[in-house]
Amino acid sequence: MNRMAIAGWLLVGCWLAAGELLGQESKTRPDLLIMDVVSETLTVAESKLLTEVLRTEIFKLDIFNVKAELAGGEGDQTAVQIAINMGADNVLVSSVETVFESVVLNLRIIDVGTSLIAFTDNVFLDDRGKLFEALSELISKIRVFFVIVDVGEDGVLSESNITQRWELLGASDDEIPDLLKIENGLSEFFSLKQYDVSFTVLDFLQVKKANWEIESIHAFLLSGIRYRTVEEAFRLGIVNLDAYRNEFDPAGVSFDDYLDAYKLEIPTAEEYLRYQEGYERIRIGLGIGFVADGIPVGTANFNAPILHASIEYFISEYQRKTWKYGIETGFSLFYGIVPVYYLQANAYVGNYPLMGKIAVGGIAEVFVGGTVALGLRAGVEFFESFEFVITAMVLGNQPSRYYSIDRWGEEPTGSEDVINYPFYAVEFVYKL
Repeated sequence: MNRMAIAGWLLVGCWLAAGELLGQESKTRPDLLIMDVVSETLTVAESKLLTEVLRTEIFKLDIFNVKAELAGGEGDQTAVQIAINMGADNVLVSSVETVFESVVLNLRIIDVGTSLIAFTDNVFLDDRGKLFEALSELISKIRVFFVIVDVGEDGVLSESNITQRWELLGASDDEIPDLLKIENGLSEFFSLKQYDVSFTVLDFLQVKKANWEIESIHAFLLSGIRYRTVEEAFRLGIVNLDAYRNEFDPAGVSFDDYLDAYKLEIPTAEEYLRYQEGYERIRIGLGIGFVADGIPVGTANFNAPILHASIEYFISEYQRKTWKYGIETGFSLFYGIVPVYYLQANAYVGNYPLMGKIAVGGIAEVFVGGTVALGLRAGVEFFESFEFVITAMVLGNQPSRYYSIDRWGEEPTGSEDVINYPFYAVEFVYKL
């Protein structure tokens, strides 16, 4: 019996010692009272669920003794008083609200002893469905700021401490040396990440290496533009929102569409909206002109007025860039009756409303003399509707009959040329 009593007392002693050790361990961790999430955006059930997830995730950090108060919306001072009454060292207050088109998740941890905010942060979302992702992001920040408390005598975090925090944020061993060179890197990183939870340590390093202004990026993010879009804008050289706000935003053009317009070199919202509606890529041309195989015209073997009809297909979807391209076919009528067919490739260069035109192609007349020739065209296009063109046919065969009005249809005698090369045409065309 004595041995059994001694064993019993030893067992009780072990339990008491273990309890004391556990008690001492829990005392090394601060008590944290977590208030209910306050929200006029969420339903009661949604707020309750978000609160429970918050408490669970904080508890899993294993850096606080978590306490719960089943009442929210009391304000910071009341929350502090409740925490004092419950013997907590800190109190966590959180809210979810919709501001303009953004959902804002705010979280604050208040030191009960001083009533000062020990930690606070926001996450701005464009979709309330991302709330749990945002909450996870804030939990990771809390872990970074509370799990490591090694500071120097001057209150500045040691290099090893900063390294650990970057590691907790997902930085690789290769990235750490560059991150340590950045003054106030952690605070700058979080100042950007709070607006877009997809922002990564690698993104931050790219921002610093590219020497992009943090405040400029803030301006984009505060306007509700996601970082991936901001990154694209900065790579294009767009580092402020002035042009977008002054020209495109008032017309209802989204920032993504503004980037599209910028890449297409479309300078105004009006032109971009027209582009979205769809440019006419098939144009009909009607015109008049004159053709001759010599200058002065009086010495030419032939000269004739011509009527012009054509159809042009623009390969370029947007037709007000510096360059645009098309394929054109049609015919010119010698003396208004004999068709000369042609096919050519067009290139335009310039800026609306004036574009220069260069074309390469060939002609074929099959009813009178049987002429086939190759040549060049050059001209100008006005307001996408009017065109003045000079043609030079530089290489071709000799037709079997004359085109001149005084010898029309006659066969040539001997070795004389029916056409002198190059021969020229001048045309004025209206595009429908």
